[in-house]
Amino acid sequence: MCTGSLSEGADRVGSDRTVPHKSADDPPARLRRMYSIASQQTVETLEGLEKQIMQMRIQCDDAQKHLDSPPENGIPPGLRNDLAQLHGNANQLLATRLDAILTGELNSGKMIARQKRKELIGQAEKIIENVERQIQRIDATKAERAR
Repeated sequence: MCTGSLSEGADRVGSDRTVPHKSADDPPARLRRMYSIASQQTVETLEGLEKQIMQMRIQCDDAQKHLDSPPENGIPPGLRNDLAQLHGNANQLLATRLDAILTGELNSGKMIARQKRKELIGQAEKIIENVERQIQRIDATKAERAR
């Protein structure tokens, strides 16, 4: 058994050990980093791109609702232009942002980053394909009305 007194700011643990006393003023223990800095930056970039893709998906879904159940006055006049803009934005995000993310040199987050990047590329490609079909549908509807 320890015969000396407890040092100030410590609590007795077991019969012969002391640990520092935690007070309300002590800062929280530091969190350990799960990824290297490069991996963390890549994962954060991918999370930002995922948010952009989610917004694009919402726009695509909204356009689909207009096409499936058009209002009495027809398809909104600016819908085709909005879809063309969405198509360009999705292509640009795919070509210049997603394809520019390099995962080969990452270590700690390599597998997560590769998987997320692949998933986002697939989602962006699906949006692009859906928007192309929607634009074709609008063009076909306009051509049919023009007859």
